[in-house]
Amino acid sequence: PSRQDRGDMLTAMAWYCRLTKKDQEVIRKRSYAPPWSFRQIGDGMKDGEGGITPDGARKMYHRALERVTWWANVV
Repeated sequence: PSRQDRGDMLTAMAWYCRLTKKDQEVIRKRSYAPPWSFRQIGDGMKDGEGGITPDGARKMYHRALERVTWWANVV
């Protein structure tokens, strides 16, 4: 990796660290190779008594990406 690549990674990690733990978890699980399905993510996350629906996990993922995008444009 180049110096610019390392700098970009540090910048992205600064954005990532500003997210909630749940946002970090959903982004991390979608970045695995292969990525976790929204069903797998939802089953592993607790919301009261049970897991989160696949649609709920998908929405959570998109909100987390919106937050990262917001931080990227602010910082």
